[in-house]
Amino acid sequence: MRDVTAKEKRVKERFPRNAKVKVAWPSPSGVPIWQSGRCVDVSESGMLLRADKAIPSHTLVRVESVDLNLFGPATVRHCTRAGLDFRIGLEFSGGLKWKAIAPGPASREEPF
Repeated sequence: MRDVTAKEKRVKERFPRNAKVKVAWPSPSGVPIWQSGRCVDVSESGMLLRADKAIPSHTLVRVESVDLNLFGPATVRHCTRAGLDFRIGLEFSGGLKWKAIAPGPASREEPF
């Protein structure tokens, strides 16, 4: 029996995007921490974010992206170092869903 890859387990199709994204979560004192990043890919139920700082797994964050018309809650599913950046998997929550309206720019490397 062969191992099933994470890509094969996904139910929703992922779409490459190079969109600006901001995420916020509460600090221990309750003051929001904001971080900017770039969307690597997005699906109806989540996204892969590239950012310069780690966000702990299971953290509830607020996602804001004008480029993706996406505003609402998500949970950090994983956070992995990738070179100088971190790849952060977000699962949308609270009924938040992304819908592809028009093709966005192809995914490419750009500075934040």
